[in-house]
This record gives sequence, C-alpha cells and structure tokens, in this order.
Amino acid sequence: KKVLGAEHPDTLAALGHLATTLTNLGRYEEALAIEQDVYEKSKKVLGAEHPATLTELNNLAVTLGSLGRYEEALVMKREVYEKRKKVLGAEHPDTLAAQGNLAGTLVELGRYEEALAIGQDVYEKRKKVLGVEHPDTYLKCLFGDYMKLPPENHRRIHGFDYVDFDHSYHDYHDTRVFK
Repeated sequence: KKVLGAEHPDTLAALGHLATTLTNLGRYEEALAIEQDVYEKSKKVLGAEHPATLTELNNLAVTLGSLGRYEEALVMKREVYEKRKKVLGAEHPDTLAAQGNLAGTLVELGRYEEALAIGQDVYEKRKKVLGVEHPDTYLKCLFGDYMKLPPENHRRIHGFDYVDFDHSYHDYHDTRVFK
C-alpha cells in the first residue's frame, strides 16, 4: 500500500487475500469491511466486469453468506454469474464455478428445485467442457453446495444412488464409486 498506492491492483489483491484469510478464520465482520472497500476500488480501477473485480464481488458474497445474509449474497452471486457469462461465455470454467456458487446459495435459502436445475446444468456443461473424469466435474458436482439436497435428487443428476461419504475429496477420488 505504501509503495504501490491504495488503489494499485496488487495492493487490492493483497487486501483481498487478507479478507479471505479473515473469513476463513471466522472473522466475518472484519473481512466484510475490507471486501467492500476492495470491491469498490476494484470496480473503479479495473472496471465492473474485470475478472479480479468479479472475484472480489464473489468473495464479498461468500462472506455475506457466512453471516447468514443469503438474499444479499444471492444478488451478488447472480451478478457475478451473469457478468462472467457475458464476458467469458456460458461454458467457461470460471462461469461454471459462478453458476455453481449461485446454486449453493439457493440451497441455503431452501430453494432446492431451482438449485437442482442449476446444478444439473453445471454438471452437464462440465461433462461436456472438461470431461466426466475431470475433478471439477465429479468432485465439485458431487460435493458442491448445491448437492446438499435430499438424497433422492442424487440419482436425478448423476444416474446413481446417493452415497453417504465419510471420505475426503481425495479418498473419494481414489475409490471411484461410479456405477
């Protein structure tokens, strides 16, 4: 900050990392104040559709969700998704991540059918773009927030029954339970 200035992209990125660390430590209010500042400055310096600005907006939405402010988080995550879709295309991995994040927030709001439809769309696009064996296809879609749905929805998306995993992502990756 002292060397590059308060609005330099590297300074903003460093502050964004600090806010993420604070969020990970459960210090949400501190993180929120930093994220709001970083997002506004990023928007001003880089533009509203710049990838770094959209990352900051997503991080802000994550922190709001951690604070239970899901409606606000939903608006922001929808904005991130729509802008990434416009700039990067509907099947870009960053766009699909944003779409999956949107579905996760819908789950938190109890909007399961909407989340399920979006989750199915993300899964199908990831299969097409990345392939069924890619970790972002099977791990994120199996363990992502939008999969925190009743088990009967599992077969509707994946074509196999829900498995109550007591494994980490890596254990799952090593054991492959696809039928």
